[in-house]
Amino acid sequence: MSAPSPGPADPLARAAGRVHEAARALVLGAEAARREAAALEDALARTDVVAGDGAGADLDAARLVAIELADTGRNREEVERHLRTAFAIDGMEGVLEDVFGEG
Repeated sequence: MSAPSPGPADPLARAAGRVHEAARALVLGAEAARREAAALEDALARTDVVAGDGAGADLDAARLVAIELADTGRNREEVERHLRTAFAIDGMEGVLEDVFGEG
């Protein structure tokens, strides 16, 4: 006589399924984080942020923050509101155009 095969009600099978789904979610999250890190590295490579560069460094920093926020799904208005709060600089519209295009 053979042992019955585990059915969907088997607690061990259910737990294994939950572990599998959790592992899959972690892998997907890690892949997304890797893509975001690569995008940030690319953005940093394209800028010439130099410590103590004054207004140019502030614009570059604002641009990087805008890219990060846009990458997380924030819209132009949300990014503009954040940048105006965090950075007291002229040329904010240029930063927003760099990230979102004319608008």
